[in-house]
Amino acid sequence: MGRGGESKEDALKKLFVGGLSRDTSDDQFFQYFSQFGTVTDHIVIKDHSGVSKGFGFCTYETEEGADNAIKSKSDGHVIDGKSVEVKRAIPRDADPEQREKNNKMFLGGLLRSTTAETVKQYFEENFNCAVES
Repeated sequence: MGRGGESKEDALKKLFVGGLSRDTSDDQFFQYFSQFGTVTDHIVIKDHSGVSKGFGFCTYETEEGADNAIKSKSDGHVIDGKSVEVKRAIPRDADPEQREKNNKMFLGGLLRSTTAETVKQYFEENFNCAVES
């Protein structure tokens, strides 16, 4: 069972959506993801003042609906004018082998003069790592 009593089959129907605009409403979110299958639950996560935190979750009636949304990401998902990331929601208590290996990092609030090369140089010099572009 997953978090909240979800079975593994139910967990495969749930998607994480990151990078939402702060202005994206629950209705816009629902309408967008309904094109891939029947949505049984959806939520845009908000802070205590009701402003979107920039991510949400969408659950489909069938695994096929979730698969359709994931497969469509090759075309790019754009909601409310913003490109968003769509992937399976992995419960926090999931076994390590169930978790997707993610080597991406979001960097926000950068100066306009920041380039990919300056970011790469910064991380390689300060964190003893190799950055791939």
